[in-house]
Amino acid sequence: MKITRLFIYPVKSLQGIELSQATLQTEGFPYDREWMLVDKNGYFVTQRQLPLLATISTKLSKGKLILSNKLTGQVTIPLANNEERNKISVRVWSDQVYGFDEGVHVSEWLTETVGLFRRHALRLIRFDRQHKRELKKKYLFDEELANTYFADGFPYLITSMVSLQAVNTLLVEQGYSAIGIERFRPNIVIDNCESAFHELFYQNCSDINGQFQLSIRKPCERCPVTTIDQLNGDRLEPSQPLGVLRELNPMRDHPGAFFGGNAILTKGEGCLIQVGDTLLND
Repeated sequence: MKITRLFIYPVKSLQGIELSQATLQTEGFPYDREWMLVDKNGYFVTQRQLPLLATISTKLSKGKLILSNKLTGQVTIPLANNEERNKISVRVWSDQVYGFDEGVHVSEWLTETVGLFRRHALRLIRFDRQHKRELKKKYLFDEELANTYFADGFPYLITSMVSLQAVNTLLVEQGYSAIGIERFRPNIVIDNCESAFHELFYQNCSDINGQFQLSIRKPCERCPVTTIDQLNGDRLEPSQPLGVLRELNPMRDHPGAFFGGNAILTKGEGCLIQVGDTLLND
């Protein structure tokens, strides 16, 4: 198998950044989902509630995180982590975690760009790296330990171009348009798999030199974010590709719309992963 693309998503549910290489960390690639948007109660907000979040691009440049929108311009956030700010408690699903508010100016820009959420301004929160958000033990083997920042549940998502081809073939057969891999918001895209969805059943993926190992611990059941165009926030076909994924479902004992594998790093903290790397699986 070959790695064909790598991505990070600095702000959960905003546009991602494509990379040629990245450093492997237990919590995911550097800056991946290190920020997220929250409502007035500190609960996370994503494209599930606000598809227009897909219209905000992200960029890392000269020590800054830059958020941009073609109508409202841009706002910048320093990458230097100022931990003198007050910590606040926020929630991702059932997890209570801690982070730092990036301030009123950023919040006002978000309101100008995507509007209020339930009559209140969104806030941009940065993960407190002093806090460990541990993965649920039921997904881990033996004594494994794994953490993540603001991702839904796992630090890495691995997807396959062979699986995407199977999805697009059925979409086109049914009269729909083909879609890109960005709909599935992966971190690592691989090609030359044995067959469509075969990656869901890999236990480990290692580089040929044995320096690092990523281990898939849970097939990813997809949500309505996959129905949103990841550039303009449009949802032209609300049922797709979820309908096709349910038809193709390889998890015969568990009906659902599965695509990609949720993974953890089981070897190789600090190693470099690059587009073009060959991976072995078992």
